[in-house]
Amino acid sequence: MIQDGAIASGRFRLPAPTDSTLRFIAYADSETEPESTGKFADWPDEDGNKRPYLVDQTDGYAANLAVMAERAPAFVAIAGDLVQSGGEQRDWDEFWRHTAPLAASTFVLPALGNHEYFAGPRGFGRYATDDSERAVAKYRSYFSLPDNGSGEASDEERYYAVRWGPVSLISLDLNNGRPNRSDRDTNWHLLGDGEGGKAPDWAPGSRQHRWLREALETARREAAFTFVMFHHCPYSSGPHARPPGEWPEGDDLSGVPLRELTPLFMEYGVDVLLTGHDEMLEHSAVDGEQQLADGERAPHRLHVFDVGVGGDGLRGPMAGVRNPHRVFLAHADAPEVRDADGRLLDGGKHYGHLEVNLERSGDGGWRARLDKVYVFPVTAADGSVLRFERRLYPGSTVLTADE
Repeated sequence: MIQDGAIASGRFRLPAPTDSTLRFIAYADSETEPESTGKFADWPDEDGNKRPYLVDQTDGYAANLAVMAERAPAFVAIAGDLVQSGGEQRDWDEFWRHTAPLAASTFVLPALGNHEYFAGPRGFGRYATDDSERAVAKYRSYFSLPDNGSGEASDEERYYAVRWGPVSLISLDLNNGRPNRSDRDTNWHLLGDGEGGKAPDWAPGSRQHRWLREALETARREAAFTFVMFHHCPYSSGPHARPPGEWPEGDDLSGVPLRELTPLFMEYGVDVLLTGHDEMLEHSAVDGEQQLADGERAPHRLHVFDVGVGGDGLRGPMAGVRNPHRVFLAHADAPEVRDADGRLLDGGKHYGHLEVNLERSGDGGWRARLDKVYVFPVTAADGSVLRFERRLYPGSTVLTADE
């Protein structure tokens, strides 16, 4: 590509039948905006005391992207909230200013988050229907995503499925349940399809739900592993794990209603949910039964990852919220290690992502290892940041599948 005399180029590689390995990366909640420069995320300590993070959100996101690029993934999946305000062009400009070098040679597969529907504060329209659609139109203009075959133009690029070697990635738009402001609604400020808005419903009987069942059936039949991506995390220790309602007892952007989809995910043996929204790195596991293709039933574990540590908030758990399915939470399970002078040596919660590495096993099947990556700021004695290092939180998740 040539623009204003400058030449930009990129090369992409598609999967081949002979490939014996695959690497991809997932994150969420970069929420870029020009104000991110000089804006330090709240970084509560183990006792919940607030303090600013060591680098601002711009440098944190840039360091995270640099680590991703060094790992040369086949694709990067972003589970929503790419930008702070989907309707503000400057926020998209900021996103691409940082992300374009990676996207020049790496496929970027996104999901819509509530911030992509958010037109912007005050006069920008917030979640007003026409303004939200203008915001989503910006998102859709930047990505060329697979046709979901729904037959509805308004649904296109809001949910889709991709097959990449042994992996089926299904991306959903679960930003709005019906009826509005009910216990099934994931955004009390946004109207959905059938209510005067365009955001697709996800409940049984809806177009998206019917499409999802078909996509899951195809994935079960053709792929070794099924990953489903959407923004709101259904199992979390964060503020959006409160039931739908008004603050402080409830949450008007709750992920709890999406637990209604767990039996469907379980039935079709979905391996992993990739989510964000609560802006922390958390792994939950839900046990149940799947229905095999031959009709038999077998025990199954559904892994749920909140990977909302792309480059915005670095939250701790919400007081009064309990997640009985929690396996790992960076805030609680990776305590900070400091030297005698108080300099951080390791641990703690940081910007990062989930890296998925797949390889063929000796018996012809596939093995997948999911590593929780954090981008650690190495500091000098005076607290200044010298460099960033890629590090792993303990406890990789390993999955196996037959051919």
